[in-house]
Amino acid sequence: GRHQLQTHLLDGRDQTVCSAMYVKVTEVVNASPGTITPTSSRLPLPRIQSGPVVVATPVTLAPDDVLMMDFEGADFGGWVATGTAFASGPVLAGNRIVGNQGLRVLDTFIGNNNSDEPTGRLTSPAFTIDRDRINFRIGGGSKPYLTQVDLIINGNVVRSAVGNESKDSSGRKIMQWVSWDVSEFAGSQASIQIIDESSGGFGRIVVDQIYRSNREPGQ
Repeated sequence: GRHQLQTHLLDGRDQTVCSAMYVKVTEVVNASPGTITPTSSRLPLPRIQSGPVVVATPVTLAPDDVLMMDFEGADFGGWVATGTAFASGPVLAGNRIVGNQGLRVLDTFIGNNNSDEPTGRLTSPAFTIDRDRINFRIGGGSKPYLTQVDLIINGNVVRSAVGNESKDSSGRKIMQWVSWDVSEFAGSQASIQIIDESSGGFGRIVVDQIYRSNREPGQ
């Protein structure tokens, strides 16, 4: 019959590197056990799709939403930091960021005296996935593996997002919404890790308003 085939060449963290240049399809009839390669359980992880950068709009959390971190405190609470990038805690956004909510954000550039040099990771306490989605605002560097936010289950990265490396006409870093569909992991224990392992240009991560919900932001 007619079927659609899409190929992905994956790296070690299940991110798509490219598609296959050539695919040969062979009909197999009455194959003996062991002849056909077993189906792989590996699937490409979704990332923010390229396209227009849309500034995140304010939201009011619904009664059944669960706020995980709004970065309005003086520190990161029970989140654990390694390295030096997150030593300052949340910072005042002022007029240097657009799309944030509230007064403070996580910004490893402002938090390090306008330097991209420090690196590190910030990991949330473990939590149970009890909503269909995890929503948050992100900005900063668009460098996979170096400036990103990961969802980790059983030691594996199952969702990942990077910033957009964009500024508005006033030179303010732009934050936009990310909404992960995590319904397939319902009941699992998970953690969120925010990564800044880049010291080069736009080697920073900007994050705000992380919450669990059954809806995408604004719905």
